[in-house]
Amino acid sequence: MFAAIHVPRPLLQSQLREHPGRRYQPVAVLDEAGKLTTSNRERGKLRVMEASGEAEEFGVQRGMTASQAQARCDDLVLFNRSSRSENSLTELLLEVAEQFTPDFEDTEFGTCLLDLGGVAAW
Repeated sequence: MFAAIHVPRPLLQSQLREHPGRRYQPVAVLDEAGKLTTSNRERGKLRVMEASGEAEEFGVQRGMTASQAQARCDDLVLFNRSSRSENSLTELLLEVAEQFTPDFEDTEFGTCLLDLGGVAAW
């Protein structure tokens, strides 16, 4: 038997763990545009990678530039990706997985697959 632990919107969740006061506010996480497009005109602009539900209610979506997102939501809080925050979330996810079984795999950022075959029935 297998199970998965999945953190939805892991980039966003990694930031909100460090800024819990922002949890119910419109928030977006930005990354560099060069990773999303090859257009010279667009290169270097920061783009939304993930947005909170509150931000999405204002029309903020993945792929928008930071200025486009802010034009839709004046109160939008913007965070840049943080490898430190992302590593911290991954460590926490793996610690949770270890509580269930020593047989698990970190399959992708925010998702861990657990092999529960050797785990005693609860």
